[in-house]
Amino acid sequence: MQNLASHLEAEDIAHIEIETYEHVREEGDRKELNSPMDATFSLYYNVAAYVLGGGSMCVDDFTSVAIRRQEHKDFMEKITIRSREDFSAMYPEKLPFRAIVEAKDGRRFEYTTLYQLGSVENPLSDEDLLKKWRSLFYEKYDTEHTEKILDVLLNLENSPSVKSVWKLME
Repeated sequence: MQNLASHLEAEDIAHIEIETYEHVREEGDRKELNSPMDATFSLYYNVAAYVLGGGSMCVDDFTSVAIRRQEHKDFMEKITIRSREDFSAMYPEKLPFRAIVEAKDGRRFEYTTLYQLGSVENPLSDEDLLKKWRSLFYEKYDTEHTEKILDVLLNLENSPSVKSVWKLME
């Protein structure tokens, strides 16, 4: 799914089939969203928010307002989820996931991973980690202050104490 946004726009997608292991299918098979917590666990919602967000998601995608957007509900109808026995047999050592994307023009794209992005086995790149960190801190601090905190964190080995970080975050 990481490169999906570079191949297709959301409106060009006819269908997405998600294949995963049974535990995730059971937990993630949620189309009715009554709260942001429901959206957090809904595979339908997470895939829809990711695709509609152009290949990224943020905290704002999980607000009461965001989860009720009609475009998310409509896109969720394009998604099917099923478990695979071979994927379930790999769990919990591996966390397999496959997305098969069918475009309206007939093209197909497939993304398979054994570990979710951000896990120890499939870590975020430094660039993606910093992007995520900034998106979370911009919620609380202005850009300049966020960058000051980041600079201190990235150069922590040159600091006599971590107190400088705590002081910036007060």
